[in-house]
Amino acid sequence: MNSPIDVLIGQGVQALQNGQLENANATLDRVLKAYPTHPPALYVMGLIKASLGHHLEAAQYFKKALKANGSDPGLLYNLAQALSSGGKLAEALPYIEKATKIDRTNWVVWLSYGRCLLGLSRIAEATSALENALKLSPNNPQILVTKGSALNAAENYDLALDCLKVASNLDPSNFLCWLELGLACSGLRQFPEAITAVEKALEINPHDERAWKNLGLYFLYSKRFSEAFAAFERALELYPLDEDLLAAKAHVLRELKLLGKSLEVSEKAIELNSKHPNAWFNKGITLLLMERYREAVASLGLAIQYGANNDYLLGALTLAKKRIADWKGISTLLEQIKNEINQNKKVVRSFHLMSLLDDPLLHLKAARIEVESLPNIPSLSPIIGDKQDKRIRIGYFSADFYDHPVGKIIAEMIELHNRDQFEVHGFSLAGAPEEDQVRPRLRGLFDHFYDLENFSDQEVAQKARDCNLDIAIDLSGYTNDNRATIFANRAAPVQVNFLGYPGTMGREFIDYIVADEVIIPKENQAFFAEKVAYLPNSYLMYDTTQKISYEPLNRKQLGLPEASFVFCGFNNGYKISSEVIDSWSKIMAKVEGSVLWLTQGNEDFNKNIWREFADRNIPSDRIIFAGRVDSPNEHLARLKFADLFLDAWPYNAHSTAMDFSYAGVPLITKIGQSFAARVGASLLTSLELPSLITSSPEEYETLAISLAKDSARLSEIRSHLANDAIREKLFNIKKYTEALENLYQQMYDRNQGHLPVEHLYAIKSA
Repeated sequence: MNSPIDVLIGQGVQALQNGQLENANATLDRVLKAYPTHPPALYVMGLIKASLGHHLEAAQYFKKALKANGSDPGLLYNLAQALSSGGKLAEALPYIEKATKIDRTNWVVWLSYGRCLLGLSRIAEATSALENALKLSPNNPQILVTKGSALNAAENYDLALDCLKVASNLDPSNFLCWLELGLACSGLRQFPEAITAVEKALEINPHDERAWKNLGLYFLYSKRFSEAFAAFERALELYPLDEDLLAAKAHVLRELKLLGKSLEVSEKAIELNSKHPNAWFNKGITLLLMERYREAVASLGLAIQYGANNDYLLGALTLAKKRIADWKGISTLLEQIKNEINQNKKVVRSFHLMSLLDDPLLHLKAARIEVESLPNIPSLSPIIGDKQDKRIRIGYFSADFYDHPVGKIIAEMIELHNRDQFEVHGFSLAGAPEEDQVRPRLRGLFDHFYDLENFSDQEVAQKARDCNLDIAIDLSGYTNDNRATIFANRAAPVQVNFLGYPGTMGREFIDYIVADEVIIPKENQAFFAEKVAYLPNSYLMYDTTQKISYEPLNRKQLGLPEASFVFCGFNNGYKISSEVIDSWSKIMAKVEGSVLWLTQGNEDFNKNIWREFADRNIPSDRIIFAGRVDSPNEHLARLKFADLFLDAWPYNAHSTAMDFSYAGVPLITKIGQSFAARVGASLLTSLELPSLITSSPEEYETLAISLAKDSARLSEIRSHLANDAIREKLFNIKKYTEALENLYQQMYDRNQGHLPVEHLYAIKSA
């Protein structure tokens, strides 16, 4: 016959099983007041408290019960579960570990042990425990999902994906399974599949903030920014004060070019947590894009101080500092950047690296790192290279089909393409300002022009395939607003890196890079993933439809002294370094009364440049900043008032150097090792002025001083630059286009003949 205590405990258990938790709690409370150490009563009360969500209170009851029977595996299991649910994983571990030693055949115990280890980030041990669970209960979806989580945590995404696919087939209603499946696909950069997985999770539980956040991230990584924004907004409806979500929302607003709103959201995240590293990073990047460089430096510095590890953070900070000529600590940053690239870390965008370090091997490594982060979009069907049409279809892809150096200089070449031989398509990947004058001209020059700003990379690639392109030409590389994924997915049988990006793309999905023998000498071919397609003269082109204004103009109007020798350095501000300023200061010190004419930068840049020269004993009145001139013709006209253009390094002037050469102004350069550091030498070689190419700062300084003091020599150079036969080599865009077309024809013929990609040389026209 049962005792009254047993009866009450039985009633409590029955109430617990029926979900009458308050009734069960009251019943067991009566028992424990009379018998506070009764083991079964303590055990049942622990189960009741756990069911009420009072996990740590439940753990106290289980511990008291355990004193009577320390080897009960069920009690050990429930104690560990209560502690784990209460956030006490380390305390739970020895109890569940002991349970596995007592009851080795219970898969539930092994699963709990694996989950506890996983929560403590002891991934290898967790995986081993879960393998034991699977031996006892093969094809158990709960175990498979937890194992998938462990494999995701270990970044073994391939194995995680296999495991989670099995689990999803066994239990398609398992929310966590789809969530983890999304993580595995994301880890493999299979973002469309990740999106599908998390959408299935949201069908099961549409109120889970993690799922909406993950969905937003996968859209973001896929560059589907509007959809990412919507997902983050839905997540914020559930958790409006989530700092991580606000930081993610700020990121996507920045990608949508809504910089003011992005800044506002970043600041809201910082209000919630003044030490949130990602919020400071997003604020800094947004300020950088808003050209508020000094504030960007401060924000990115705080991001680092608070432990941010965002991709490309150090590179962004270095660029922001260079934008205001703040070179304090730059040498330390450059050393750190170099070390981290060699450790295969995403520390600097490969394009930004070109203005920091002259090291072609480092540039190749940085490009390889950048391409590894491209989304792994589903492969489109193979491209069939054979065709019947006699014309070769070529497509130029760019985000710069507007008043941009690339957009401006290609116009005449597009117009001159031989339409009997080529059909020319323009794929515009970004919009243009309403008042832009270049875009309408370009639109009319292409045979077909497509506005694809709002198309995904895969859609653009498919559009190119629908056009049956033979050759796709990327004019952007890894510059801002690049869409390299289009080419990673093969837009055409032959793909070419040309003009807009002075370096390698780092992977063989780009077949060729167009260059010349000065830019990429044979000994440097190893630093390029592409094969080199060599033009006979400089790889740079020029739109010779630009005319120099003949409106009266004088030095006084330009703010230049009448009698001074005018050195000019119209280099972009970020290309100027402390080393360059050292050389320019030494030159000016030796050329009495000379002035240096620079492109006007932001207020901080101007002040810092004046200070840097003052520190080198060059007073500020000898540094003259040129204001902006909107008319290209007027800009070309004013260049003639410079006596000598001083090139910067390691990133030489490109289109600017062409402008000065076109205007007939002598320039000197210091040749380096990398693509961007050899452009000045390429131009001067084509102009048959190799004597103006130097190889060291000392040689550069000596040459500049010598020329400034030798007016006869400068006059000779100006006459040389005015010679039609000389100008023909650099400014005959018709011959340039013919040479480029010859390279395209060779590329096409090799592809049609199923021959391997190889270095090519344009056949020189008569």
